[in-house]
Amino acid sequence: MNPVFFIILRRMRTPLLLLISAYAIAIAGLVIIPGVDDRGNPWQFDFLHAFYFISYTASTIGFGEVPYPFTPGQRLWVSLSIYLTVLAWLYAFGNILTLLQDAAFQRAMALQRFRRQVRRRTEPFYLICGYGETGMMIAHLLASYRIGAVVLDNDSDAITAVGMETQLGDVPALTADARDPAQLAEAGLHHPLCLGVVTVTGDDEVNVDVALATFLLNPRLRILCQAQTDIAAFKLPASHGMCVIDPFNTFGASLALAIHQPSTYRLLRILGNLPGEPFPPMITPPKGQWILCGYGRFGRAMERHLRGQGVTLGVIESSESVSRPMAVVGSGTDITSLAAADINEASGIIAGTDSDISNLGILLNARELNPSVFTVLRQNLDLNTPLVAAAKPGLVMETSRIVVDQIVVELINPLLRKFLLLARDQSVVWAEALIARLLEFDAEATPESFVVPITKVDAPALHAHLAAGRRCMLDNLLRDPASREERLPCVGLLAEYAGEITLLPGPTHALRAGEQLLFAGGSQAARRMQPSLFDERALHYVVTGEDLPSSRVGQWLRRRLHGAPPAT
Repeated sequence: MNPVFFIILRRMRTPLLLLISAYAIAIAGLVIIPGVDDRGNPWQFDFLHAFYFISYTASTIGFGEVPYPFTPGQRLWVSLSIYLTVLAWLYAFGNILTLLQDAAFQRAMALQRFRRQVRRRTEPFYLICGYGETGMMIAHLLASYRIGAVVLDNDSDAITAVGMETQLGDVPALTADARDPAQLAEAGLHHPLCLGVVTVTGDDEVNVDVALATFLLNPRLRILCQAQTDIAAFKLPASHGMCVIDPFNTFGASLALAIHQPSTYRLLRILGNLPGEPFPPMITPPKGQWILCGYGRFGRAMERHLRGQGVTLGVIESSESVSRPMAVVGSGTDITSLAAADINEASGIIAGTDSDISNLGILLNARELNPSVFTVLRQNLDLNTPLVAAAKPGLVMETSRIVVDQIVVELINPLLRKFLLLARDQSVVWAEALIARLLEFDAEATPESFVVPITKVDAPALHAHLAAGRRCMLDNLLRDPASREERLPCVGLLAEYAGEITLLPGPTHALRAGEQLLFAGGSQAARRMQPSLFDERALHYVVTGEDLPSSRVGQWLRRRLHGAPPAT
């Protein structure tokens, strides 16, 4: 039975019975009591007219005495009936108001509305479990790419916030425990348009449990889980290939790369950032002696990745129970503990506690004692961004941003993920040369990366051209269809065909039907390339330099004079 209908029947049973009884008594009395017509003859109500009269009388409308004036006995009975039915209605309305405020009824209504919204989804969507800072950023990111979302969170305030986000549109959201398989099913886990599940609840154990439940219930879905690598490896099957995002390990690896190969680190930041953001500057963290404030999960991840990178790491930890040997016991926000850790000789300091205010205090005190120290600050809450920006740390570790950036690569552009992994292994000279090429397109904003699959759907003109045995080089595709002598503001980063990957394909790279191409460049590059992909005339122009006539008569005359266009 529908839960809403069941709750209404259960809560309104007594008021409904009271109303039915009041109406039955009033109608029966009106039928029994005799009256007279306009000629003085005996007359009595039948049940239909008695029901009609009591209906408008009990609702206090009052059309008067019909069809004939009443006798004193009828008037006395009608008076009693009015009080009886009005009191019954007042009792019923009181119960209705109580029902509307009942938590169980409101939840049943919300669940029914949520089911209806999920069932009527007509566009692909991801199920987001957890609507904190990270979940909110992911939902906005998906909306910017016109991908829908369904949200589960056990915090009712977070679900209320979903409805207040006007930029998201119609996003179904429900207050529920995402670990409950029944709630996952309600949220569309088996919906044919569900693309995957992103679990970012803020609790690693919960995230892993949700990922495991998703894998068991619908293994075809993509699964992205924010969790410690160790916890995920203990519970999740390695064979599925689900993406586990550990922001602490990710940042630790990035910081180690920034120390070892700053140019490569900058290249990864350039291509991994969201399009249109400011072009990241060169950051060169120094080697030497560093101080780590906070030896929790974040601190241990930093130590693991910085070991062997020419960094000697000293630790300041407030709790003796978690501190490692030879560590300074203290908060790091006081000058005494910083001095004990030899801040005057330190090349860098990592403020890595779980409190933004404490981290800012560590940064300011460290600079006071050693103005030249390189500072790394862990930012836990997005709302503290103005404070962090005002402090101007050398490098910021923001958990939400790291997770979102990685999800962009995983969900929106998986070909970019392959490129970023390969770019880590390239030389500094290679990275600097590619950065220089990207700076030529726009030195202010991060370049936009986009994928061109050479298929019948995504590039019909180019696919037909190649399927017919004609040739097309990458250099041709990078020419402007409006003016062949101009180059599009983008560079080919990667080409993948049948599992074969070509890194930075050159101008003479021969394109193949079914190949996927990854480009990066200015914001208008993808739009300006579209005619070459969809229009045969534009493609013929960028390949041969010959501008074919657009009219049918012109095309017929050309064939008569010159024959069919030559194979290229």
